[in-house]
Amino acid sequence: MNLSWAAVEQGMADALNGPVSLSAPQPVSGGDINQAYSVSDGQLRWFIKVNRLSHGALFEEEAEGLMALGDIAPQPLCWGDADGWQYLVLPWMELGRRGAERALGQALARLHQHVPKDSRYGWHSDNHIGTTLQLNGWHDSWQSFWWQRRLEPQLDWAIEAGASSLCRWLQPLKNASDTLLADHKPRPSLLHGDLWRGNAGFDGDRPVIFDPACYHGDRETDLAMTRLFGGFSPSFYQGYYSILPQAEGWQRRQALYNLYHQLNHLNLFGEGYLDMVVSGCKEVVKQAEQI
Repeated sequence: MNLSWAAVEQGMADALNGPVSLSAPQPVSGGDINQAYSVSDGQLRWFIKVNRLSHGALFEEEAEGLMALGDIAPQPLCWGDADGWQYLVLPWMELGRRGAERALGQALARLHQHVPKDSRYGWHSDNHIGTTLQLNGWHDSWQSFWWQRRLEPQLDWAIEAGASSLCRWLQPLKNASDTLLADHKPRPSLLHGDLWRGNAGFDGDRPVIFDPACYHGDRETDLAMTRLFGGFSPSFYQGYYSILPQAEGWQRRQALYNLYHQLNHLNLFGEGYLDMVVSGCKEVVKQAEQI
């Protein structure tokens, strides 16, 4: 890794309006996508994420998402790039996986109550989910947004990468998606966009979510993903529904919403996820046939 730490120090100095001298960076766990380091400026400890600039402006987009999420997310100090690498500086948190799950559910519900200035679905620019491009733009129709900006691009990329068996699912999935969302007109909510157990934790008693892929859409999509890989307790959902009620018919749409993330895992990590995607396709079509 050839990131210039002098560039990071300068970026932090500009943000803090004073000189910064960092300790030697210590590698820490940062997930499957990024390299991550712990550093200290002599007073505070910082978490620094690093990735190649060739993947796109991942950290500028992430910083924008974190700032949109507000108090429920760590707020970035600065971000930048040097020598073909990009970095994001965040406050260090001693995050735990166990905590007040009910409070986490309530915090997510309050986030979903946020009313965007633009009442349409989408985001003002494309961003990323992992290192996969996430297409956005603005749509007046949730039905068209979900197919044109979420499922269809992921299916096309998977097929182009060699999953040709998915070709047979294109039209059935288009029909099923249109059927499942034909009369569904949710109020646009600010979404985390990639909310699995690994992107949520607790800083002491404070619920925290991070690594967002933000946009405005159906709040059910965040809730659906919490069920995809498990890890959220019944008290999490009790907390959420104490503020926002369940939407009618949410069970029918859950497989449709999670297929986006299943396809993204296929595109990120390879054919080991193909069977899961095919099972997801079958479930989506089955749900539509029951309407």
